[in-house]
Amino acid sequence: MIQDLARILVPINFTRVSRFRHDPALTIPPLPSIAAAADLDGLDATTLGFAKTQLVRGQNRLISALRQARRHIELVAG
Repeated sequence: MIQDLARILVPINFTRVSRFRHDPALTIPPLPSIAAAADLDGLDATTLGFAKTQLVRGQNRLISALRQARRHIELVAG
């Protein structure tokens, strides 16, 4: 169970891309799919719209992984 949960949760904190794709070997911030939220105040109007769209996608990825982990725990716990 721990290994299954790690396969769901670890990528959320360490990758920007989906499973079986590789991020460049660079340092990335915690929760990289929503890390752009910290930079919103420095963006112009055009870029802000794209950044918000990416944040929604990142939020969806995060929520999906958490729901998947919860379902897995509920199945195992009975």
